[in-house]
Amino acid sequence: MRQSGTVGFWRWRHNLLKRRSDVVEAWVVLVVAVLLVIGLPLAGVLAGLRVDNELQRQREERQRTTAVLAEDASAWQAGRYVRFQATVRWTGPDGKEHTAKADVGPDSRAGSTTRIWTDGKGELTGEPATETEAASASALAGLLTMGGTGAAVLGARWVVQLGIDRHRAVAWEQEWARVGPQWGKRLT
Repeated sequence: MRQSGTVGFWRWRHNLLKRRSDVVEAWVVLVVAVLLVIGLPLAGVLAGLRVDNELQRQREERQRTTAVLAEDASAWQAGRYVRFQATVRWTGPDGKEHTAKADVGPDSRAGSTTRIWTDGKGELTGEPATETEAASASALAGLLTMGGTGAAVLGARWVVQLGIDRHRAVAWEQEWARVGPQWGKRLT
């Protein structure tokens, strides 16, 4: 004998008024809840770890290199900020000479040296992120991924709910078309 106090999804499992759309909706709600509780944190952690690993790889690969200026520094304006650049030359780890434009100090002259950052191939690159910057970028990537994933899950749930509601409305109209005319008849 069943107890009348059964709660949760199982309370209406044997309900004669239960529709198939009710079961689908219950499963959708369960899947969405699991994705929000387990999937969001997991997606955030994985995104944060991926960004952190990439920034760690860059810190290990990039190195400071001494370059020689091939020309005097020249100023150019980027918006409100003035930057000084010059063509510089350096030797990569493979022994090949490289040339590129790099940011330098305002008083830099041809023949003087400057410090630049190069990657594992000896190509000019930017300074790698510090530990603090990497931690901030990883946390931000995790939070943004969680937000985007949460929005996608809730958006998908909304679309599925629209479909369920449309199906219910069509079924209700069909049932009403069948039963409605009988309501006007008199039983004698």
